[in-house]
Amino acid sequence: AERRPDVCERDPSAARAINVDAPARIGALAARHGAWTLGISTDYVFDGSAAPYREDAVPNPLNIYGRTKLEGEAALLAASPLSCVLRLPLLYGPIADWS
Repeated sequence: AERRPDVCERDPSAARAINVDAPARIGALAARHGAWTLGISTDYVFDGSAAPYREDAVPNPLNIYGRTKLEGEAALLAASPLSCVLRLPLLYGPIADWS
């Protein structure tokens, strides 16, 4: 996944390809083979106004990164009945600059 919000804002179509289209394709392939799939998502699906969040909290992403990750969650879950999504914040370590 592309996890740098600024990069997603600069190139929304690339963000969509990696954060939405790829999980959908992976989910479809996994479903075809009866494989279980874990999708890693982010706390950016929330706006930060009502933390801490529960599993049933209503997402409200504020940027393209959060929106595409939320759409990717939905795409994965729709593609495969054997899928699960885990939302993780960045807990430690620097964000590598791969450019």
